[in-house]
Amino acid sequence: MDKSFLKRMATGATYDIKQDGLYFYLRNNQEEIVIIDKKKLKPVKVIACKKYVIPFRVNDFQVDEKYITVAGTKGIFCLPKTSLSSIPDRLAPIVHILSSLYGFSPGNTVFECAYDKHFSASFELDIMDYRDDTKMIMYRVIKDEKEMYRRTGVSENTQMNFQPVGPGKYRIEFHIDFDDLQRARQVVSFTIIIKPLWYQQLWFIPMLILLGASIVFYCAIKITNDQSVQKRKKLQQQLYIYDLEARSLQGQLKSHFIFNLLIPLQRYFLKGSKMEGLIYLDSFSALMRGILTGMRDRYASLQAELDFVKHYLNVQQKRFSNSFSYRINVAANIVPSEHIIPTLLIQPLLENAIEHGIDKAHNDGMITISIMQWGHTLCLTVTDNGKGLPDNFELVDNHALKIIEERITLLKKKTNTGGFSISNNMPPLTGVSAVLHLPLNIGI
Repeated sequence: MDKSFLKRMATGATYDIKQDGLYFYLRNNQEEIVIIDKKKLKPVKVIACKKYVIPFRVNDFQVDEKYITVAGTKGIFCLPKTSLSSIPDRLAPIVHILSSLYGFSPGNTVFECAYDKHFSASFELDIMDYRDDTKMIMYRVIKDEKEMYRRTGVSENTQMNFQPVGPGKYRIEFHIDFDDLQRARQVVSFTIIIKPLWYQQLWFIPMLILLGASIVFYCAIKITNDQSVQKRKKLQQQLYIYDLEARSLQGQLKSHFIFNLLIPLQRYFLKGSKMEGLIYLDSFSALMRGILTGMRDRYASLQAELDFVKHYLNVQQKRFSNSFSYRINVAANIVPSEHIIPTLLIQPLLENAIEHGIDKAHNDGMITISIMQWGHTLCLTVTDNGKGLPDNFELVDNHALKIIEERITLLKKKTNTGGFSISNNMPPLTGVSAVLHLPLNIGI
């Protein structure tokens, strides 16, 4: 019989003995159950109940064909007899993870959720061990198979907080090493799969880039088209202005207009009034030069325009045997040479007053041209004392006055300033007043 066994038996104050066909089962005062082979009289197993982390005393034990049933201060334990060698001297520790997501979690638990920037979780180890061994615990966080964080020297009861840095597959690992080299390292893990939101998907960034490029392309095309439309409108407007000016000038150069202006010259030469004929011819040539200049230049100084209308009025006075007179009133704060206006705007107003307004039979016609500053505009007024406009008067297309109105409308679009009106004078005055409002300064 083994000496150490005999010694242990000798030192025990009390003990119980149980047996079956193969073994003796002895309980000593050291709270051990010693199993002895009957044939060899040698112990084959010692169950040391006082060496667990939570030690307990054996109150009693029973042996049957299948189990060794131990009744202790910490409960009842049933140990199978199928293979006594498999009964551990000390029970192996069992390790679990306690998480705020699932509570008690067996190893390799998987948790899935969508990404949330406020997501967080806490983890803690639960180690069931009956030995008071020193344990070395390491905590690791792995994302997509790449280690993100590692901490060693973690105690059993330390709570580890986890917060993801974005979508991905995270694995929370606890590595437990024991002082006893015969006890293998245990590794428990908890997997968290955080699915990306729709805007975090791989397709989102290329789609966003494509959408942005499409918007930029659309905006570029739209801007280009808008610029083309604006240029086209501006060109059409310019052509329209040229057309209006051309029609205005054509009105001045109609054959009957020139023929009518040459009648007084013919009369002077028939009467033998050569000097008067030469003076008239000089005014006529100045008038023609003014018309031709207007065809070449779209703008002229107010002074040049006034000089032109003076020649026009002088020629018309001779033509109608001085049946009317005229005067030009320029306000003291207006310097005609410093203001630029469109050409051939005043002359059609004078022609309308002479041809359709004043009574040429009584030689008392009066035409007045007044020029003054009205707010931020240059105000030109042509007034006559003729018979006035008919009740049903309205501007008609291609008429000289209609062309003036259209030219002023286009000028207003360009400079935000401009206006034209024509109306009868207030009683007791007779005649018509035509008013032009032009910008004080036109950028040419």
